[in-house]
Amino acid sequence: MIYKVILLLFFLPLQVFGQVQYAWLDNTHQKLSNKVLDYSESIDLWIANTTEDKKKNTSTLTVSFKTLVREGRGPVGIPEIDYRLLLPNTERKLNLIISQEDKDDDTSEAQSVSENSNATKLTDQTSAAVGYLFETAGIKYTIKTGVLVNIPIRIFSELTLSKDIELNKNWVLKNREVVKWVNTDGFYSDTDVDFERKLSDNLKFRFINNMFWDDQSYLVSFKHGPSLFQKIDNKRSLSYHAHFTTVSNPSWFVTNYILQIKYHQLLYKKWLFGSIEPFINFPKDKNFHRTPGLILNLDMIFGDV
Repeated sequence: MIYKVILLLFFLPLQVFGQVQYAWLDNTHQKLSNKVLDYSESIDLWIANTTEDKKKNTSTLTVSFKTLVREGRGPVGIPEIDYRLLLPNTERKLNLIISQEDKDDDTSEAQSVSENSNATKLTDQTSAAVGYLFETAGIKYTIKTGVLVNIPIRIFSELTLSKDIELNKNWVLKNREVVKWVNTDGFYSDTDVDFERKLSDNLKFRFINNMFWDDQSYLVSFKHGPSLFQKIDNKRSLSYHAHFTTVSNPSWFVTNYILQIKYHQLLYKKWLFGSIEPFINFPKDKNFHRTPGLILNLDMIFGDV
């Protein structure tokens, strides 16, 4: 019952909110966006040392407010800031990429939350990095080094390889390998080998295969299972996930079963988004007892929207 109440309190006011125009809100958003772009462009032109034939800056600042609700626990607020600092003139002059940590470009991909998941992977932490991007034989390479925004600041280096292989006219094999070193944590490897098929213009199926290893625990964990992505219209989408995780310790055993749905919607103009993610975990450490939860999220984007 509590989850139904939360859903109503969260989305019904926002549905009404999205139907109304607010001049004061638009003006405030525009002012903040201009500051983000001015700041990014000033850094870009200063480093590139050029004022001629300059390229448009498309930096963005995303402010997220995430709330995690789990059975038997109070709600937990998780604010996040993602500053995508893009320096096109510097990149062109020095042949560099200067940006924050890359994230999954499929925004409808839900992240399972459980006691045994890799929810705190280093790939999810905010960072600032300088790197080099190139492609050969259809494989995209990204080499980065930089700092993780944390206390204390940590240094990292990372190599990412990715390639999509068309198996036939229906199936695509999506491969991605990330090898990373952090001065305080050592090495880890994060591998994705996903099978994807487009079922229709608005429906996409993906079977996820993920392997994670780090040299601190020396455990290898796997995550498998189907996901279905549905585009309802230009403002709304749904995704459905049924995954399970395993680990070697030292023999293989299942650590969790995960059922999750994510509803994502554009709420206002092109810069305010909301999502709801109800999920149920069946973790081994709780004797596979049903453990439900809910994630509520609001994203506000400033800059080049």
